[in-house]
Amino acid sequence: MISVSIDPGVRRLGFAVWDGPDLVDCGLSRSDTPGLALEARAEKHLIEIRARGGVAAARAVVESMEANGSRVPPQDLIDVQTVGCLTAAMLAPSVFLLAPSIWKSAVPKDIHHRRNREVLSPRERLIVDAVRALVPAANEKEVLDAVGIGLYYHRRTQKSGGART
Repeated sequence: MISVSIDPGVRRLGFAVWDGPDLVDCGLSRSDTPGLALEARAEKHLIEIRARGGVAAARAVVESMEANGSRVPPQDLIDVQTVGCLTAAMLAPSVFLLAPSIWKSAVPKDIHHRRNREVLSPRERLIVDAVRALVPAANEKEVLDAVGIGLYYHRRTQKSGGART
């Protein structure tokens, strides 16, 4: 079963494409057009994901936004969630929301990303490294979070990252 995990964003959206529990691709979708409606941004993200192999996805797993302690304005969180969910709903008939407190807890990103990397197979690491070489360093976290969401969803990692024991 093909699934796609999504780290949502209005302008930058990280995604990972899975065949069962195996990572087959990942990437960063960009939607920088000023004044573009949220629905149009979601459609642009959808086109990018479909171009990278998420054409026949049965399920999309999207990180849900949590406002507790966030310095991000609530409307911005709503916009991010809206774009992520619209993209997922256009992509797959089944959408699953996964809160950050569930899949990554409060572990710092660099530690979480390192732990998740250790779980990847050598082939999967090559896929992630090839994509990281193409995206701006400031946006690597979106791709790595999408991979982390998928790893957790497929029960390959625990809440704090790293292999399930």
